[in-house]
Amino acid sequence: NGAVWRSPTLVEREALREGIRLIVENLEKCDANITSASLQQLLLKAGYEITLETLKEGRLVFVRERLPGFGGGLFVFRCGQSAPVILQAPHAFYDAKTGGIARRLFVEGPYRGAFWNTVHRYKSRPDETEADPVHPADVAHQFGSLFQSATIGCALASGARLRFFQIHGFQKGAVPYDV
Repeated sequence: NGAVWRSPTLVEREALREGIRLIVENLEKCDANITSASLQQLLLKAGYEITLETLKEGRLVFVRERLPGFGGGLFVFRCGQSAPVILQAPHAFYDAKTGGIARRLFVEGPYRGAFWNTVHRYKSRPDETEADPVHPADVAHQFGSLFQSATIGCALASGARLRFFQIHGFQKGAVPYDV
């Protein structure tokens, strides 16, 4: 995917949290406010860009890292009515099939949103190994990640109505099921 992990700043984390909060608060209407200049500027502070796209799955809001990517995550939201669920794939490149399972559930289901990590959980630096005690790019275990900031933004906007489901696959042959 070309993304290279780097530690987010406090300004980036706060800007993304607030930007995601504003997006989630406006998803029912999904009007021009969803891509307003002020929201675009806020997300730009976090290193992100926002687009509203109409696909066969409906109107979707994409919040993507600006190029080059830095391992913050990809966030997609469904406009209009939806189930109050955010699907998360924090190990899309490590746990077998995790990214694809989350994508398929989101595309085929009525869910409000879906999040994917954008850097392998054990690739925050060139010499990192799975045996290392700390993995900065592992967004499922880093409270200071942009992935976590986006989660908090959703929670703040929803007044505890949203539910979060993290999808985790397994190594091939480890168990008789995929997820």
